[in-house]
Amino acid sequence: MELKNDDSLTVEMRALNYESYRYFFGVNQITPGGQSQSATPTNPISNISGGVLGFFSANTLEVIKMKMKIVK
Repeated sequence: MELKNDDSLTVEMRALNYESYRYFFGVNQITPGGQSQSATPTNPISNISGGVLGFFSANTLEVIKMKMKIVK
């Protein structure tokens, strides 16, 4: 991909807590794109009690938007 003058670029950075990371890591391991070796998929680790699937998370988001000015 080549950037040109007046191209717009948006970068999003998100910070996850450890429990959210563990949840997404577990989901990745049991999905077809993951490297799971188990015969039967298991439920991912959750931080919600009562056998509920999913997770609760609060995270931060920083968005940086810029317009490219290429100097030769």
